Amino acid sequence: MNRFLFLSLAVLMLLSYGCFSSSSPTRTFVLSKAVLAESEEPVQIRIGRIVLPDYLKRWEMVTLVKEREVRINDFAQWGELLEDGVRRTLTENFRQVLGAEQVLNASQLNEEDCWRLDYDFHSLTGNAKGAFVVEVLCQARSAKEKKLFSIAFEVPCPPGKPEKLVEAHEEALGRLVLETLSQLQ
Repeated sequence: MNRFLFLSLAVLMLLSYGCFSSSSPTRTFVLSKAVLAESEEPVQIRIGRIVLPDYLKRWEMVTLVKEREVRINDFAQWGELLEDGVRRTLTENFRQVLGAEQVLNASQLNEEDCWRLDYDFHSLTGNAKGAFVVEVLCQARSAKEKKLFSIAFEVPCPPGKPEKLVEAHEEALGRLVLETLSQLQ
């Protein structure tokens, strides 16, 4: 009986420790537009498909530990699905550079010179080496022309700091807008 009582007390203590101990609060982040200069070139665009790798289609922030290993941060998450945040931020960045009237939404009629931009991301992830890696295939189509081009670059991103990962996303999406526009001209 003593043994059972001791074991019951031990289990009760472990359960109460788990219930009453405090862990770090979950931090929630959203993306913001980058600060970009206005463009002199009048280009009209519409953002089409945004495709992210499946491992990024989650609320928690994800980084690459090794080439084939991801780390999911249970205490840092997105305030919106990353795919939606990328679409919104790209739209805001294009509006900042081109002017709001040059960035059409889905309900507006397509102009003949309007480029529809589809982005297929192969990488949009920070890694343990201190880099945020962007690799994307962009398909740009207008009534007159079709272009297919790859954009790849890295942005510095100290590992282990969620706020730095958010800043790297923002910087990368700003740079992606500028590199996309350079391909369209």
